[in-house]
Amino acid sequence: MGNGIPSAASPCDVGSGTTTTLALSSSVNPSIFGQTVTFTATVTPVNSPAPTGTVQFTANGSGITGCTAVTLTSGTAQCATAGLAIGTNAIVATYSGDSNYNGTTGTLSGGQISHWIIPFGLGWDSDLYHFQPSSGDRYDYGDLFG
Repeated sequence: MGNGIPSAASPCDVGSGTTTTLALSSSVNPSIFGQTVTFTATVTPVNSPAPTGTVQFTANGSGITGCTAVTLTSGTAQCATAGLAIGTNAIVATYSGDSNYNGTTGTLSGGQISHWIIPFGLGWDSDLYHFQPSSGDRYDYGDLFG
């Protein structure tokens, strides 16, 4: 729970093993577009033997590059990415299960929010200081930030 927001964990019985739950947290939320965010999936219970297998992390239904088969170690798996889309990203982690533990899925509560920071004052043309959303309204820098 790096951001203090608990995740939605859902038990999932896919075999005859022990039922598990998966809690998913983010190292920073909201984040800035391009910033590295680390997601941590924690599978419980962790009995003897400890659960093994992999965790797949997805953002908006697509596998996160480098995080589609993260090995579970001592009940946890981590995924670091700087490739999230701007906006609210639906983050899901799915534990594969093993011969002793059933697989399960967890969702990051509220999603991962990624903001875009506009670097003003870098000698760009003045037209870049204007924002025109799809509504057709036009805003100047001062209207948005000042």
